[in-house]
Amino acid sequence: MKKIILFGSSAVDYIATSDQPLEYKVSNSGKLAVAFGGVTRNVAHNLSKLGNKVTVVTALGKGEMADSLKKHYASLKVKVVDVPTKYPTSTYVAINDSNHDMEIAIFDNRAIKDVTPSYIKMIGNIINQHDFIFIDGNVTQETTEYICKHFSHKKIFCDPIAPEFVPRFLNVLDKIYLMKLNIYEARALVNNQKLEKEPLIKAIFKKGLKNVVVSNSRKDVYYGLNKKDIYHYSVTQFKKIANTTGCGDALMSGIIDHIMLGKDFHEAISFGNKLANLTLMSEKANSDKLSRYAHK
Repeated sequence: MKKIILFGSSAVDYIATSDQPLEYKVSNSGKLAVAFGGVTRNVAHNLSKLGNKVTVVTALGKGEMADSLKKHYASLKVKVVDVPTKYPTSTYVAINDSNHDMEIAIFDNRAIKDVTPSYIKMIGNIINQHDFIFIDGNVTQETTEYICKHFSHKKIFCDPIAPEFVPRFLNVLDKIYLMKLNIYEARALVNNQKLEKEPLIKAIFKKGLKNVVVSNSRKDVYYGLNKKDIYHYSVTQFKKIANTTGCGDALMSGIIDHIMLGKDFHEAISFGNKLANLTLMSEKANSDKLSRYAHK
């Protein structure tokens, strides 16, 4: 079985959902859910539940929540390389509107700064034991570039996770096997806030990416392959959803999983969307029903 190593954030998520349309600068009634999160943790969780061999390089931070995260990863059968840090465990706070769409979020992720190029160099032997690499946008630009340049013989998957982090990947786009972006990250990559669909994919190709997937909330997913071919996948529309946090991570997880299994991109995109739909129906960032798709 092929193995994947992931670099990025592990966090505690606090997801608050308003009972009524949000009103600003006042207290809104609603419900609060607390769970483990972080893009890399979410993807690692999904990939492990699907039956893959997974290692995570992260900074768990200090205190009780870090200990809880260690136990959580152990329960998932995910190996953890815990990078020493002086910072607290990363924390993500999201506010959902009454339609369960995320309105705004704040992420305290200072701990990830200690995942440095020098540390990556120290664990080079561990990295080389894996066939695939995933990097999320929380990793610093220096570390991202180091990984992409020194392990370009691996298939590298990347998710910038926010428009502000897109520049961290600009110097190594040609080293990346596949990047998943939402519409805002994709537009930031090409520095054009109006492009969408096929013209946007073509502009991304010109930047040097070989394979790219662009999601746009509940609209169709567009993806480009081999710097030339462009396709789109029709997204299922749901009248009622439970939560949008983690859906992009589920999409990425499904794509990675099927590529690791040797499936073609079209099958991978379809499977990723299936996992995203499951997550939309879940109150948490990872669906409890995902294990039904686990492979032996």
